[in-house]
Amino acid sequence: DFMVAVDPLQTLPADVVARLRQIFDTLRGSDDELKADGLKLAMIALGLELSDAEVMDMIVEVAPTTKALGFDAFLAILARPMEDDVTADLRDAFSVLDTSGTGALDEDDVQAGFAQHLGITVSAEEALDMVREVSGAPSGSGGLATKLYLDDFMRAMVLK
Repeated sequence: DFMVAVDPLQTLPADVVARLRQIFDTLRGSDDELKADGLKLAMIALGLELSDAEVMDMIVEVAPTTKALGFDAFLAILARPMEDDVTADLRDAFSVLDTSGTGALDEDDVQAGFAQHLGITVSAEEALDMVREVSGAPSGSGGLATKLYLDDFMRAMVLK
């Protein structure tokens, strides 16, 4: 089910809303709405491959009569809770990387995860930069955002 129970403008960061507005404006029709083909392209641009039936189900859930989405409805679809299997997969991936078992990834977890699961060696500085980038902290921010929590990880994986 694709429930519209949250206010996307309250749950999505402003820079994400701005990026989504650009995508929407590029793909919308002359009637200022996004139809199924535009939504499918938007999802592809966001790294999500959906079938035509899945796209139409999303649209009909939010706009059953018009079968087209304004920007607010488009945001509502993207801000909705993810399907359980995707959420579970992301939680599992986070758990695998959380080698310290603390519930938060730090540079040691990222270094170990890259080495053990991808065979890639990254420096402590590179790992810390990754944590800061995904958590939204600026580079060189001193002691800020030295941990990456599950919600930031999931947001980064979905809205990459």
